[in-house]
Amino acid sequence: MIICNEKTIRFGQFFQTKCRRRHVRSHGTIQNSIGKHLQSLGFEVVYEFQDVDEDSSYRYDIIAQKGKELWIIEVKDILNIRNFGQIEAYCLQAKKENPNAKVWLGTDCLNYFALVEGEIGQMVERLMKQDDLGIILINPELVWILPAHNDLLNIEEKGHLCESCQYCDGFTTNGACRNFLITVEQGCKKNPKMTKTDANTIFEYSVENFKFIKKEFLEIKRKMGKGIFEKKSGIKLES
Repeated sequence: MIICNEKTIRFGQFFQTKCRRRHVRSHGTIQNSIGKHLQSLGFEVVYEFQDVDEDSSYRYDIIAQKGKELWIIEVKDILNIRNFGQIEAYCLQAKKENPNAKVWLGTDCLNYFALVEGEIGQMVERLMKQDDLGIILINPELVWILPAHNDLLNIEEKGHLCESCQYCDGFTTNGACRNFLITVEQGCKKNPKMTKTDANTIFEYSVENFKFIKKEFLEIKRKMGKGIFEKKSGIKLES
């Protein structure tokens, strides 16, 4: 975790969580969550769409359209090499039939690290960069739409993936992160010195304490007025 060069605080990236949920959601739950979210964004959604070509065996989990935008979403609750061979075939089929269509992989947020690590992570990177694959992660109350590989890599900066899902028992952070947050709270322009002891010291927060810390920082920012917090601390504070 880089502290000294940090210019933006996004609370989630400073905390590890103790999450009670250990199993990914089912295919149907993921499919319904994505479909409902896209409908809320103004898309027309069709589930289990059979390819119009009579000789084709392609069946898409979700087809979503809004104006000229056409999205094909393939839902996977379990990620493996075979799955990605199928997703790659869908990308090629979509380009053949409708070059403007965008193919997305929809999955549970607990699969996040599988998407960025190891052999699957390499396949994801290649498909996102070469074939314009997008990723949709569900929580299911929160939905992250990640069109580019950089968006996928940076999602942790937007906050912990289950920060708002009520499945976390608590939060932990190390002393270096804690000192940094205190420094920002005080409006200091210079980052504090971090020692090895700071990095190895662990602090635990309950869910309520975490919410209080977050609320406190945002309240300080509000009271200081627009742009004043950023100007005095040299750091942008995001919710």
